[in-house]
Amino acid sequence: KPEFVGHNNPAAFDGDWMVRYMTYWHVYCVNLRLLALPLPWSFSCDWSMGAVPLVSTVTDPRNVPSLLLLLLLLALSAHVLRTSLSFFPSPMSRTLAQVFSLLFVPFIPAANLFFTVGFVVAERVLYLPSLGFCLLLTFLLEPLLSHPGRQAGE
Repeated sequence: KPEFVGHNNPAAFDGDWMVRYMTYWHVYCVNLRLLALPLPWSFSCDWSMGAVPLVSTVTDPRNVPSLLLLLLLLALSAHVLRTSLSFFPSPMSRTLAQVFSLLFVPFIPAANLFFTVGFVVAERVLYLPSLGFCLLLTFLLEPLLSHPGRQAGE
């Protein structure tokens, strides 16, 4: 069993469960920003030692994107479950289920949900979710880029 120390993942070792979970949700937003906007100066070789400060109060403005992300995930999960569990799911619901499974499921082991991990943010855990993100972008952009009346391959 690996032994982690507080400077590797400060949120995991904070005594207040509220601080832990508010910081975890902020870290999820940081990961989403790294996926959506991978600017060269936003990467780091070491995210430990307070690189992501703890979210210690409910009034911290970093909680706003975290709450929006939570609501978006709940809505997306409900929609995917409702549409993909039908007997004949539509192609759109199958695609959304694939997006969901590629974007979020591979990230779960690194999310500090079921066990403590030894890092705060690690770009390496975003490799598989980046496939789901690319699929989501393709899914969202395809209707905008396709022309009515044009056949595929033309």
